[in-house]
Amino acid sequence: MAICENLAHRLNEIRKERGLSITEFSDELNISRSALQAILLCKANPRMDTIEHIASRLGVSPISLLSSQEEMKHSLQHFQKITD
Repeated sequence: MAICENLAHRLNEIRKERGLSITEFSDELNISRSALQAILLCKANPRMDTIEHIASRLGVSPISLLSSQEEMKHSLQHFQKITD
């Protein structure tokens, strides 16, 4: 999955977990509804400072928004191997 798709997927997951509409979610993130929709549809490539802002508002790391769950799992397994 491409980074744009990972970001869109993770944001949609979080939005649905919180039971928020796109408008409510954009308000929570403090970004415009149109900007959020463009990100969710992979029609915009947000700058890193925007991703950091979104992650901060959600209380997660930017990398967790950009990586798929499988990539995160693989990275954690690799990290555990090199630290053992």
